Amino acid sequence: MVASRASTLAAFDPVGLQNLQDILGEKAGEILPGLLDDFLEEAPKLISAATEALQEQKIKDLCRAAHTLKSNGTDFGAVALAEAARELEASSKIAIPP
Repeated sequence: MVASRASTLAAFDPVGLQNLQDILGEKAGEILPGLLDDFLEEAPKLISAATEALQEQKIKDLCRAAHTLKSNGTDFGAVALAEAARELEASSKIAIPP
């Protein structure tokens, strides 16, 4: 179950954020604050979109929102969010008709 698995993980791992900072290099101090603001603004919207897609049984939309949450969560070190989104994405892919 997604909730039980995610609850056993650390909510935040600074390694993900450090990797992003390393990728940005010298510009990290200038770019990273804006990226963090965008992540904190977009994550709740993506969670709402996933919830709505699930309620409306729009599995492709659910998969897309979960994929984006997984990627963004990983990039910003939001480990529990990324893992829950990974499991949701995997589950939704199974439900997409061929």
